Amino acid sequence: MASLLPRVDLCMVPTVPPPDDSPPNFDNPESLSTATIAIASVMIFLTTLFVGTRIWINWQNLKWSDYFTVIAYLLQTGFSGIIVSLHQYGRHLWDIPMCWMTTSYLKRIYAHSLLFGLALLFSKAAIFLLYLEIFGTNRRTRLLIWVGLVLTVLLYSTFIPFTSVYNAPAAGQSWDGLFARIADLKRAQVILRWSLAIGAGSILLDFYIFILPIPILTKLHVSKIKRLQLTALFGTALLGVVASIVALAYRVYLITDPLDSTWHTAAVDIANMIENDVAIIVGSMPAFSHFLRERVAGGSLWKSVSSAWKSSQTGGSTNRASILGRSWPPSSKGPYGLRSRPHSEEGFELTSSQQGIIEGSTANAYAGDSLSSGQRVGQEVGGIVRTVDIFQQVQHQPEPTHNLV
Repeated sequence: MASLLPRVDLCMVPTVPPPDDSPPNFDNPESLSTATIAIASVMIFLTTLFVGTRIWINWQNLKWSDYFTVIAYLLQTGFSGIIVSLHQYGRHLWDIPMCWMTTSYLKRIYAHSLLFGLALLFSKAAIFLLYLEIFGTNRRTRLLIWVGLVLTVLLYSTFIPFTSVYNAPAAGQSWDGLFARIADLKRAQVILRWSLAIGAGSILLDFYIFILPIPILTKLHVSKIKRLQLTALFGTALLGVVASIVALAYRVYLITDPLDSTWHTAAVDIANMIENDVAIIVGSMPAFSHFLRERVAGGSLWKSVSSAWKSSQTGGSTNRASILGRSWPPSSKGPYGLRSRPHSEEGFELTSSQQGIIEGSTANAYAGDSLSSGQRVGQEVGGIVRTVDIFQQVQHQPEPTHNLV
């Protein structure tokens, strides 16, 4: 019997028998391979864009949250790379030839599990550290942030002992002997239930990250539009909650359908990849928003394009009294342009009494003083003088009237 074993081509034998006694499909099976590569490529691009922008914006004043984000990005990129290297395993277990089950496969499974746990730890810890930098002035808020940070460390540090015990050979044993341990269903159930606990904990933690800044944002002394913008900015953490829920759902399939573990594992890996990348992006969102606001929308190129477009819409001139201004003086800001203390929103506009166009040989536009045509109005606030043009329009009607245009 032993002499027959070397003659068996394991590449023609399925890892498990097909459930309906049909022949295995090794050539063109149903697969998640393409989806894995595509999603990994998109998410790596997005995280690189957001993290790179964040580090560039904060380069002169890097903080702990920035360092943690870089570490999380490196770990997550390694995790995604291993998933891509395993893309051919994203098929049903009975469509995988037995010769693919090698020690190299087991080593990559161990490495990808360990990297995933550490990437989750650093990415979500970076968000709490960012919250400390922005919202840490309040004692109660600071305490809540530290609670979330400690829970993050306690939850995801369990990846180290669990993956080392269940996904790696014991001391003195070889990787070949790990196959027999993996085949032990009772042992497999332990690691799967722990995985479910991690998934449930991730959902609660992501929801905690989402709701933590909301009470603070509602108390800011800013306009309603600005408050909605900030809420939407930090509300991107809700994407992490959604990704965690999807990942947990696929983990359940691993328990209920263990004979198709490779298919469900590939689906879990895709959801895990999105979950962790979303966490990194959420932590980098304030810096990226600051970049768009200050360097893109406030840049000279954008202003030139915007000015040219507005000019084309108005024919290059204006024929009514108007003042376009912003609040002055500029408010003091905290990290990423967020205000560190309440400020009143100051504006400057002409009232109806200041926009009169009076019929007759002369017409005055009032802005505190009588002005002649083409005169400029200046307002000094906090040592800054701003001037704007006042234009006037004269209309001739049958009877002299004093109407506001």
